[in-house]
Amino acid sequence: GLDERTGRKRLDFHRAPKSPQLVEHVVRLATRHEGTGASVLIYVRTVALARKIHDALRKTLADKADKGENRLAILTGTLRGYERDRLTEHPVVQRFSPMRDRAPRGDTVYLVSTAAGEVGANYDADYCVCDLTTLENMIQRFGRVNRLGLYPESAIDVVLDEEALKKAREGKVDSLQPLA
Repeated sequence: GLDERTGRKRLDFHRAPKSPQLVEHVVRLATRHEGTGASVLIYVRTVALARKIHDALRKTLADKADKGENRLAILTGTLRGYERDRLTEHPVVQRFSPMRDRAPRGDTVYLVSTAAGEVGANYDADYCVCDLTTLENMIQRFGRVNRLGLYPESAIDVVLDEEALKKAREGKVDSLQPLA
């Protein structure tokens, strides 16, 4: 019928007044999808932030019944070629393949990535949580969400790091450029 909303992407913005709150915000937004069997892609600008989020997410999932085992992967530009190639075989990363079996699974999976997983990455996530970066990079990120339109309605949550935005506006640092 007309009420079937297929392949839509919803964009929501959230504020993190201070940089340390960015990690908590991202983890909270990502884990809202627990129990849905979804694939959640988390994009951030820096390797340091990706690692902090990965660690916080691991701690959060450790409280769950399955301890979050094998539900979390990280992709950064610091990975060597061999590690990057092996990552494509990771069970979590396979859950982001556009060709995956879409039978519902109870376990939600998370992939934390820097810009290394934006261009040329053949991902199709059900949901995305990310920080703000350049328009070019945001377009790359959004293109990795519900690529084939097979998920009824995907949400993209953008967390605004107000501290970084303020610095960028004051010209102190070009803080929205991805660092890898």
